[in-house]
Amino acid sequence: MNDTKPSEPLLIIKRARRFYGPFYAVVKILQFYISIIFIMLDKPYAPIAGWVMLIGLFYTTVIPNCFKFIACYDDRMVVKYFFWEKVIMLTDIKEFTAYKIPISFKQILAIRLKPKIYDILVYLGSISIPMDYIASDDFEKLKILLKERNVRYFNFKNFKYE
Repeated sequence: MNDTKPSEPLLIIKRARRFYGPFYAVVKILQFYISIIFIMLDKPYAPIAGWVMLIGLFYTTVIPNCFKFIACYDDRMVVKYFFWEKVIMLTDIKEFTAYKIPISFKQILAIRLKPKIYDILVYLGSISIPMDYIASDDFEKLKILLKERNVRYFNFKNFKYE
């Protein structure tokens, strides 16, 4: 029997409480209804566009809103969502960055993983979390911790690696 304690997390970043308001909810509901209407149209490419919109809505809205916390250990990072968690070895992380989406002006934390067939098919090869859910001082702590572990940070403002 192993009597050693599991390693303690070096950093835990909990989800910050944010309220988007009714306008955000109305826009997302409209996007959902428009995608359903496109799926039901009898035009050649409309259902394809509707399914792409619906899948995109799922990956940009539902999955990021299920985020609970990030726990960083010596050799791995655990991203916990409401119903599942993703354990990422630090050696599997290619880079991380924070960037703004031009259309919505929302800032996103993106953790890009090294390409593996399984990760690309199941998780699309990266983790995206809205920066609204992460406090700025927690992001700075995460940036320092990952740089110490030799994970590259890509700065979009200067277009260079740090």
